Amino acid sequence: MAALDASMAALAISPYTVRIGIMGCASIARKNARAIIRSERCTLVAVASRELPKADAFCDELKLDRSVRRIQGYDALLADKGIDAVYIPLPTKLHKEWVLKAAAAGKHVLVEKPVGVDANEVQEMITACRTNGVAFMDGTMLVHHKRSKQIDRLFADTTWQPKRVTSAFTFAAPIDFLAGGNIRTNGMDPLGCLGDVGWYCIRFGLSAFGDKPAYVRARVWEATDGGVPTDMDCDVSFSRGDPESTVLSPRLLTFHCSFHHHLRQTVEATSSDGRIIRMDDFVIPRREEVCDYVIEDVPERPQLSHYDTVVRGVKTTVPVLDCAQEVAMWDAFAALVVQRNRTAYYDVAMLTAHRIMDALQESGAKKGAWVEVK
Repeated sequence: MAALDASMAALAISPYTVRIGIMGCASIARKNARAIIRSERCTLVAVASRELPKADAFCDELKLDRSVRRIQGYDALLADKGIDAVYIPLPTKLHKEWVLKAAAAGKHVLVEKPVGVDANEVQEMITACRTNGVAFMDGTMLVHHKRSKQIDRLFADTTWQPKRVTSAFTFAAPIDFLAGGNIRTNGMDPLGCLGDVGWYCIRFGLSAFGDKPAYVRARVWEATDGGVPTDMDCDVSFSRGDPESTVLSPRLLTFHCSFHHHLRQTVEATSSDGRIIRMDDFVIPRREEVCDYVIEDVPERPQLSHYDTVVRGVKTTVPVLDCAQEVAMWDAFAALVVQRNRTAYYDVAMLTAHRIMDALQESGAKKGAWVEVK
């Protein structure tokens, strides 16, 4: 991430701003439109929809300035020479088509997650963007929060090596949502709860372990009639560092992702030396003004002389002030656009996450068998 940090510093003294066009009027596009407007490094210049009245309604709802162009058709958006980059919040099955077209048109791309239907599609998109010299990023906001960056520095400390990460991101969706009334539960987003909410658990786990995942297993508890998963438990075992070992590693990410359970967005990372990091709002912080994380230090191997012994740890709550992660994401995207030698961080992270999800889907189809990550 050092190259990206250098680009952010260079961008801070640069008058250049990235002109953004939004492709489609999905619900998440509202949040990102506001974030683009708040960013000092990006400018919202256009909103496109297949039907012009939808683009008009979107802009009117957000009270966007009339200088923001309302465009009918996605091809017309890509042909607009006044646009540097596009944001693509379309259903997952449409991502590949429009990312490839955007790259061919010389537009930088920020695409919603999950990035594609599978890892092969994601690799095609990465290759197309590299070939055409355009920046490519996914819309995972949490990795851009100041809190996440602080925790990443803890994970990077060789004296603090995560041993187990346990996470959950769930919410109780309404009946019509579960019946396919939302793109996340119909064929346009076939990854269902895994791609929508499990994605964040996977990305946090990748940041924690900083290593190649080796094997996974998944149990699918609920799915739509069309086979879209809506409730899953997943395990991701990371490498032992010994390619000849056939023993599964204790370095494990375990997570629950679901559209059937009440809201939880929790994560706990434990280290081999007795330290624990906890958050109960790790995906969407409750407040922009302040959020926090807890570090607990407990004795590594306490002496338990009685069964009722209580092991007391030292808990420290670390506050993080004033960070809108969605705005930070657009600032980071602008920094990626101006990089001469673009970091491969985002490419590697999105592709690895998709390889994990491919293996988890295979495991789910095999009733929870362990599957190797390709």
